[in-house]
Amino acid sequence: MSELIAYLKGHWRIVAIIAGGALLVISIGSFLILAGMRSKSMAQAPAAGANANANVNAPGAAAAVKTYAGLYAVSIDNQVDARPAAGINQAAFVYEAPVEGGITRFLAFFERGAQAPTIGPVRSARLYFLDWVAAWGVGAFFHFGGSPEAIAKIAATPSLHDIDEDGTLSGGSLFRRDATRLAPHNAYTASDEADKTVFAQAGTISTSAWLMEDEPDISARGADGGKVMPGLSTDPAYNPIWVYSSATNIYTRTIKGQVEKDASGAPITAKNIVVMSADVSTIDGVGRLKIGTSGSGVAIIYRNGQSEDATWNEFTDKVGPPVFTTAKGAAAVLTNGNVWIEVVKK
Repeated sequence: MSELIAYLKGHWRIVAIIAGGALLVISIGSFLILAGMRSKSMAQAPAAGANANANVNAPGAAAAVKTYAGLYAVSIDNQVDARPAAGINQAAFVYEAPVEGGITRFLAFFERGAQAPTIGPVRSARLYFLDWVAAWGVGAFFHFGGSPEAIAKIAATPSLHDIDEDGTLSGGSLFRRDATRLAPHNAYTASDEADKTVFAQAGTISTSAWLMEDEPDISARGADGGKVMPGLSTDPAYNPIWVYSSATNIYTRTIKGQVEKDASGAPITAKNIVVMSADVSTIDGVGRLKIGTSGSGVAIIYRNGQSEDATWNEFTDKVGPPVFTTAKGAAAVLTNGNVWIEVVKK
């Protein structure tokens, strides 16, 4: 050992050069290995989705006005004890809006011929539901009772084909009670009964709505796993989060981190989600609300895993859906499929 130490002291310059060279080789090798690993990681990483609020609604050559034929509307319960909802996935479009107590309720619109053997639970109407029903010019409105304001408006609207078990026109056989569930969350109707009975009296009405186009190739969609959080309620039981799948190009509804399913066991899904802000105020001691349904406001349109800022306009002097206009002043385009309109407080 003493001889080795003496040798190193006598030849320290040579030893230093050799050691430095070895360190240089090790450093270069390590750099190359790390660079290779980074390149591999970047190659395997998913491509970034399109920026939110980009011009995703520029109409393609195949965009066309969607016409809904033979619409009827159903007020559907969303109270926790009423779940799961039946028939909600067969609706052409759905409004979800707050009612009293931080709870939300669905106003689902179905086309004639929809295959929904069970729809419900059917619950009471609200005044703003009547405004949306009137705007679409539907053939019939199914509900079980309503707020005093809603019942008063129904009574003052003889042109409305009202189907109400305890209101102005009895629905009779158009409703049934599910004996396995507790009232008031156990009243249901069905699409075949609506087709056979309602349209024999009210006829078929067609309403032109939004521009729609076919869904894009997967390469043109947004990133997988994107979330839409409308902020409907401070109660997490009524504050849905929609999660996007690029493979299927659909948004799946979740509540408190769990996928929400309909009565058939299928996840509740949407092709398009429109978050529409409106004036919301409390009008009585029960906590019933008034929601602004005419005029204009801010909206965000979600489709194909992307989003775009827009405005909505609703006119009291004409029948028709809300008009969505992009920030560039063009008519918004949706993707062919169902639509959920989430109505939130400004």
